[in-house]
Amino acid sequence: MKSAYTLLAAALLTVSTSAFAINEGFETGDTTGYNLTVPAGASAQVVTSFDTYSPAHDKYFLLLKTDGPGSYTTARQQYKLKAGDRLRGNAALASRDTGGTYNDNAQVRIRYGTLTIATPFSASAATVGANTNGPWTPWSFTAPADGTYTVEFRIANQGDASFDSRALFDAAELDIDIKPGDASNEINPNSTSGFAVATLSSPSFNATTIDQSTIRFGVNGKNTQGPDVATDADSDGDTDIVTVVKTSETGITCATSYGFITAKLYSGQIVTGSDKIKPVGSSCP
Repeated sequence: MKSAYTLLAAALLTVSTSAFAINEGFETGDTTGYNLTVPAGASAQVVTSFDTYSPAHDKYFLLLKTDGPGSYTTARQQYKLKAGDRLRGNAALASRDTGGTYNDNAQVRIRYGTLTIATPFSASAATVGANTNGPWTPWSFTAPADGTYTVEFRIANQGDASFDSRALFDAAELDIDIKPGDASNEINPNSTSGFAVATLSSPSFNATTIDQSTIRFGVNGKNTQGPDVATDADSDGDTDIVTVVKTSETGITCATSYGFITAKLYSGQIVTGSDKIKPVGSSCP
């Protein structure tokens, strides 16, 4: 069953530091993998549309609504990056205030420890305009050194809580397909065999630009590795990468809903993706 394969790193992780993003394009349709701070009266949800907005890419995006004043609605993730690794995404501010005293603001903020080292996206009611939907805006960050970085998406009311602005965050999506040709995606966690995961090429993405030695698959996107084969998995005339993984090494249990791939392009750019899983077998209810 096809789902989204993500080319941009713009999401969040709750359990541990990851070398790559989990669900940064929000194509799970929910906040799977996200660490959220949501003040009273605020909200954080994954949606398919808001007002005049459609996703910057694929089907879903993250929508943060603020309340306050001054309290940030925030979503964050930590990454272990090498020098030169690049994170990218898209963000927008739907301003519902006037600027000046009531200058609601939204940011993508990069932190290293307790320090804010970059703010690759920043918008406010003053810059976007009063009661105006600002455009989707690309942002990027290149790690200056090896280390652990935190990416934060956030928005706050300023001066009042009468008119709540929204911040939108998205990433560019490409397709992966767990068990290509089998729409059920049924996997027995106790199986001693394996299954295939296809990374699919498209008119805008060539899967053979992935460094196959970096491909990992599992419940957190780094459990198990190949082997990998270049083939046309979806019979559309281009070359895809099919990774064959051992079920016992993926971390899949009866409670697993999604599997994740992580990898790098030969250019060093981070890529990730996810697809739904249906656990089956005598041990699963």
